[in-house]
This record gives sequence, structure tokens and C-alpha cells, in this order.
Amino acid sequence: MISKSQQNKRLTALATEIQGNLESVFEKNQLHADVMLKSVDLKISMQDVQFIFSNGEDPVAFSQHCNSIVRTCDEHLISREAYRQLAAINPKLIREYIIEKHRHKITNSMKLRIPITLFSVECNQSHNDDGCQTNGEDDDLLRLEFTDSQNRNGAFRTIVSLLHTLVPFLVSCDPPVLKNGDTLKLRLSGDGRQVGRSQSHVLMTMCVLNEGEAVLTPNKQYT
Repeated sequence: MISKSQQNKRLTALATEIQGNLESVFEKNQLHADVMLKSVDLKISMQDVQFIFSNGEDPVAFSQHCNSIVRTCDEHLISREAYRQLAAINPKLIREYIIEKHRHKITNSMKLRIPITLFSVECNQSHNDDGCQTNGEDDDLLRLEFTDSQNRNGAFRTIVSLLHTLVPFLVSCDPPVLKNGDTLKLRLSGDGRQVGRSQSHVLMTMCVLNEGEAVLTPNKQYT
């Protein structure tokens, strides 16, 4: 009858006590070799509960496993709540909060490698017929101001930061897309959609034409 959080606290305390008493149990049974408890399966009130002890587990393999789960959830649109319910049914799945923590780790890593910068688009100086300010030299050309104000209505990633990540992969893949001395061919495109009465969104993408017919697939269009 206790809450879910209290249930988790009691199960965590039980797992901690089990792990703390392992050394004495191993000594009592004369298990002097390198022994590691990997998991304990329990059935409590017709519900399967599994304790997974990760001490000694290869962190690289575990990270790759989490990467695969995050990618699968993203590609197949599996929400956090859906994965949480799956993990509740199958206790062998990695807990949802661990996957979400790993997702944030991936996001922060990508922010460092390919940063997203916010900017404001404003018209300047003289007014045109639409009430928008222009630079005064050519009424058909609007001056764009990139400011640090809080009223930001755009975001971009530089092509250079994208290429720093893409080019090493295109060179090392099998067969390689790029070789030493090749000319890098890029194609830029954009698509817009009216949002509301006075706003429209424009999405710019880039693809590497050196990849051939692969550029026709959506995952080869880099935003």
C-alpha cells in the first residue's frame, strides 16, 4: 500500500544490503577467486524485480548498449513513458532514468561538437511600405542583425562544425566516400511553412553530393 517511491527506496536498501554482505558470504563458502554478483531476480507480489550489480562491468560496452537503446527509441518514436512501461514489464531492460541520463549526455556532447547558436532577425533604419526598417541603400534588401538580446527568433549551426564531424566519417567508412584530393560538393536547400498569421518557419538543410544516391534519404539531410 506504500507509494512507488517508497517501494523503490526499500528495494534499493535491500540491494545495497545484499551487495554489502557478499564478501562475508564468499569467504564463508571459501570462494577466494575473482567472483562478481551480476544480478538477483526476485518475485514480489506477482511482480518480477531484478537487481543488476554493475561493478566490474565494461563501461564502454555499457555505454554502447545505452547508445543503441537511445537510437532505437529516437528512430521508432518510443517515448519516455512507453519505454518506462516496457522496462516495468521486462526488468532486464535498463531503467528509463539511466537511458534518459545517457540521452542528456549525448545531447551535451553534440552541443559541444556542433553547437546551436540563437540569433535575432531585425529590420533596421528606414521604413519600407510594410513598416519594416531597411538599410536605406536598397529597399529590397533587409539588414539582418545578430544580437544577444532575449528576443531571439532563429537558430543555426555552422557548416564548418558539421563538416568537422562528417568528413572524418566519410573518409573512414567502407567504402570511403571521400579520398585525399577529392572536391567536397555541398548542396544547400530550404523549406518554409506559414505558422500563424504573421510568422513563418524556414528550415535549411545541407547534403554532401559526394555520397551519391544516399543523399535522397532523409538521414543524409543535415539541418
